[in-house]
Amino acid sequence: MKPTIVEVTDKSQLARFIDYPGKLYAGCPYWVPDLRGGEFKALGPDNPALEFSKRILYLAYDKDVIVGRIAGIINFKANEKWNTRTVRFGWMDFIEDIDVAEALLNAVKEWGLSHGMDRMMGPVGFNNLDKSGLLVEGFEYLSPFTCIYNYPYYRDYLEQLGFEKEADWTQTMMEIDGEYPEKLQNLASVLERRYGFQYYCPKGRKQMREIGRKMFYLYNEAFVDIMGSTPLSEQQIDYSLSSYISILNNKYTCFIMDRENNIAGFAISVPSLSKAIKKAKGRLFPFGFVHILHALHHNDTLEALLIGILPKYQGMGLNAMLMSYIYRGIKDDGIKRLVANPRFENNHKAQNFFANCYEETVYARRRCYTKKI
Repeated sequence: MKPTIVEVTDKSQLARFIDYPGKLYAGCPYWVPDLRGGEFKALGPDNPALEFSKRILYLAYDKDVIVGRIAGIINFKANEKWNTRTVRFGWMDFIEDIDVAEALLNAVKEWGLSHGMDRMMGPVGFNNLDKSGLLVEGFEYLSPFTCIYNYPYYRDYLEQLGFEKEADWTQTMMEIDGEYPEKLQNLASVLERRYGFQYYCPKGRKQMREIGRKMFYLYNEAFVDIMGSTPLSEQQIDYSLSSYISILNNKYTCFIMDRENNIAGFAISVPSLSKAIKKAKGRLFPFGFVHILHALHHNDTLEALLIGILPKYQGMGLNAMLMSYIYRGIKDDGIKRLVANPRFENNHKAQNFFANCYEETVYARRRCYTKKI
């Protein structure tokens, strides 16, 4: 099939772009939709990343039927930092037809070339907080709500079209069985007594927003060397806080402060919303929010979303202190399973974060692809 590629230029086309995966994955038990309102914010003109990025959206048509979609992104700040000329691709979905995949990727390639780019990379978003990485292993598991799900043929088509591995993320699952290891509880106590580290528990959204802003400053420092990363701007921090602050719970949101009352480390986890968002079909209204509220308070699975430790404190064991705190909520609420967000396979500190806490099982692998153009 030779599809027709159409640029998305108005709100009605954007709605079709956002809604397309719901048709492609209809009946797939493992795919979880994005929250529709969040997608309009991410892909619309008010995304703060557009202060230093460009983006273009394409739909592929077979006559009057949509058969695929893709976003092209140029993050000028990241290209300057990493001394590259990279056009990113993301939000990529298509039917099982390699001609459709090729036409979509070629559209992004030509757009990138017109802006002086010489390499493609993806699937990634505007920054490291966006969904990244093509699923290449773990198709038989329900997708975390913060991660990409795709059919197995995506990988085959990308590789047939000359894309090669840039990096992999692995994702692990831990069954919560028994008490938190005593030696790690003891280590957490030692860190409090000997080095003066203390837990901070924000009360209400105002304090959560204040500490959340400081957390993202630490995030900028802790993740400075991660592939393709750029510091989040003040506007991006506000954007991220508004997206997540309403679902955060003190039981699973942990901040550790040092003697100077600065954040030394943080761990952000939330009850899994995958089943709830799937029931809601990605819509909060009129009744989707009911499923999500229920999932926030009645759940057996916790997702670790974001974890960071200030570089100068890495290697001291603050991971034990963070997990010791979160385990209290796990025990109180009867959580049976902890799912970790994707971690770069060569980021050994991140890979070892849960070491000695619980037995980890790698259940999914996600891949960033690249190709010279």
